[in-house]
Amino acid sequence: SVDNELLIFQSHDVQMKVVKRLNINRTYIERRNFKKYNLYDQTPILVSCADSMLDTISTGLRMTVDIKKSGKVDIELIEPGFFGLGNTTLCSKKDVTLPTELNSIYGKFQVYKSKHFATNEERTINVNLSNTHAMANAIHELIFVDYASKKGDGIYLGLKATNKKYGIDILNGIIAIYNEIRMKRKNDRAEQSLEFYDKQIAELSQQISDVEARYQDFQTKNNLINPSSEASFLYATDKEAEKTILQQNNLVKAYDLILSVINDENRRYDLL
Repeated sequence: SVDNELLIFQSHDVQMKVVKRLNINRTYIERRNFKKYNLYDQTPILVSCADSMLDTISTGLRMTVDIKKSGKVDIELIEPGFFGLGNTTLCSKKDVTLPTELNSIYGKFQVYKSKHFATNEERTINVNLSNTHAMANAIHELIFVDYASKKGDGIYLGLKATNKKYGIDILNGIIAIYNEIRMKRKNDRAEQSLEFYDKQIAELSQQISDVEARYQDFQTKNNLINPSSEASFLYATDKEAEKTILQQNNLVKAYDLILSVINDENRRYDLL
């Protein structure tokens, strides 16, 4: 039903898969003119780490990357304290060239340039590294799913986002994963149907074999002729009789010819 499909779109499992597929548990933020901008696919730097790390961290981490005009960067990885108090610096690097790697108590982080990285400009990029489950819950709060209309079976799917491309990619990701789930369900049902039909065919074949065996046993015990064998015998006998009749007809014709010659005075001395 449509209600079941709505639940799939809103499920935590779907949101988790979207987060991991799009790496949106790494959010790239830049402040410009006292406003925050989600850079998403326009970020000049990218951060990579093990997915399992972001699945298990209890609180989010923040990485600050200061890009200098020289192209070198300063990096600091911070574990925020409660309510923004008592931040802890986990590791840092100064005046390094990308790509580079940082080692922390949570594991390794790789920082490298994207295609949007440019020199001769100073920028500060804040990277929020979020727990995957927490990010999935955040997406759940942003999306809204409902009937497209009361008269149809269509589904309306929307998302609130400040970055249009970010929102579109999330929605497309949800739809793609939903279609994968539907296809898997369809394949599973087809596989179950094939198994059922194979079982039915095997059972019917066994039943037919059992019936044939009982029939043969009955014929043997009652000294009966197999109908197919009897039909073959009758067919062969009929053919043999037809051949004999044809031979006799030919002899009768030959005798008639001889008698006609003998009885005809004009032909009495013809050679036979």
